[in-house]
Amino acid sequence: MRSMAFIEMLELVDFALREAAARFPASVTVEGFYRLLGVDSLGRDAASIWVIVADDTLVGESAFQPIANAIQAAIVQSFAETGLELRPYVYFRLKSEHERVVPGVR
Repeated sequence: MRSMAFIEMLELVDFALREAAARFPASVTVEGFYRLLGVDSLGRDAASIWVIVADDTLVGESAFQPIANAIQAAIVQSFAETGLELRPYVYFRLKSEHERVVPGVR
């Protein structure tokens, strides 16, 4: 059973992600987020955040890099503003890829 503190932390992460999404570039369609809380290799509390983008997003193209940077910066800023003491690690995944990797989770 999950502790209340863990559930509250997940709710705070979700709130921070919703706040960050308001700052994302309009040129990308974000379908949702997948997040895992844990500890990084340096022993710091961390959140791995997968930003799930529409399948027509050219994630591997160099034109996507400034968009990815803006999304990551918005997430980092939102975590800080929310008071989260988690290091966010941000990754990107196409919606169809996410559905194959994590079946049943959207």
